[in-house]
Amino acid sequence: MIKKNIQPIEITDEIVRFYELAVSSYLNNDFVTTEKLIKTLPDKSLPQDLILARLKRKEGKHDEMLEILTSWEPNAVPTPVLKGDLLFLMGQASYFKGLPSKCHYLKAAESFRQCGLWDRFARSVLNATLDDLLEGNYESALELCDDIENKFSALAPPVIAMVLRTKLRILVLMNELARVRPVIAALREKNLFLELPRRDQAIFLLYEIDFELTSGKSTKAKDLIGDMTPWLGEGDINETLLFLKWRLLTQKSGITPVPSFNPEKCLESFCEKARFFACLAENKELSVSQDAEVKNWPNDPFGKSSPPEIKFSMDSLVWNHSKGEVSDPSGRSIFKVLPGGQKFRLISALVINKKISKWQLIADVHGATDEQLANDPSLQHNLHVLVSRLNKIIPGLILDGGETYNLGKTILIKETINVRTQPTSAL
Repeated sequence: MIKKNIQPIEITDEIVRFYELAVSSYLNNDFVTTEKLIKTLPDKSLPQDLILARLKRKEGKHDEMLEILTSWEPNAVPTPVLKGDLLFLMGQASYFKGLPSKCHYLKAAESFRQCGLWDRFARSVLNATLDDLLEGNYESALELCDDIENKFSALAPPVIAMVLRTKLRILVLMNELARVRPVIAALREKNLFLELPRRDQAIFLLYEIDFELTSGKSTKAKDLIGDMTPWLGEGDINETLLFLKWRLLTQKSGITPVPSFNPEKCLESFCEKARFFACLAENKELSVSQDAEVKNWPNDPFGKSSPPEIKFSMDSLVWNHSKGEVSDPSGRSIFKVLPGGQKFRLISALVINKKISKWQLIADVHGATDEQLANDPSLQHNLHVLVSRLNKIIPGLILDGGETYNLGKTILIKETINVRTQPTSAL
């Protein structure tokens, strides 16, 4: 193995053993042990750098994480396990930075396949869907999950647990609530979710709480929240639980207290929902139309009843956040805006901001860094194409002011319970 400007270090079986112990302690949130095990690894070696990169991820220092990883040449790593881990972490770092990650994950999967590490192989293949999920290509991701589940169901419970965890995330994004419950039940059966890494266990429990709240089962949600204590520790996990506790209080009391959570500190998959609930709770003006007077959504962020005060004009649209669609005043669906896609991020930014600069909108929609904004002219083109497509569906929906954008229609946000009956055979 050759690191740039560093003499290669022979990787012995003992070094690999200590490395695997460090990975295991990290995945189980035992960071004290992880720090101790780092000292058993040779300085400036690949195993040590891989653990350091993981710790940088935990701290949210993705620039430093990527810098550590890119100092190594994957093709020069002769050990498939370490090569796979290097590529997998490069995929993670790239994803966090808003860069393409799929190629890294697929190369990692091939390395893990060579050495028969099927759990890591499955995780790599599943993570390779992340780029597609950002674009809202959910069905293809579900097909991949089903394919892996069918091929590796007899190998190991952790593989199936990972597949089901990914399925759960996708179905939540799609708001296919009728298909969510069987997946939760499967992960609960014989405590299969405990086969996941500890952080993923916590994320599963948060999804389960959110699902029960959305289904109106506040008592069940309260019991699950009470069981979360052993999984607390990481900031985004704690903040997401605060958000869900706030939802529970709102649902049970019928009042809307001041939000005690910070949406930007929640788990990525909860940020958008938390942001909208916070806007509703704080009575922020969600209407940005200049030619229609529309009152704010009332103090029921769960949308159990339609507010009688709202008077729709022909320029008014309703974004049903749970169903993932924008409809006209009569309730006719006009187009889908599913969580995670570019349309979702575009409409979100325009609804929350009365007027937003072109550059901020590009950053919000594409997750672009300052460096990418300065050096990648295709980002402006992509935004223009996206705006044009939506304006073809609804003429005048988005107004282009050259250096700024704003909505030309009033968009009201609604959160509803949306449980659809699906045949079991479709799962």
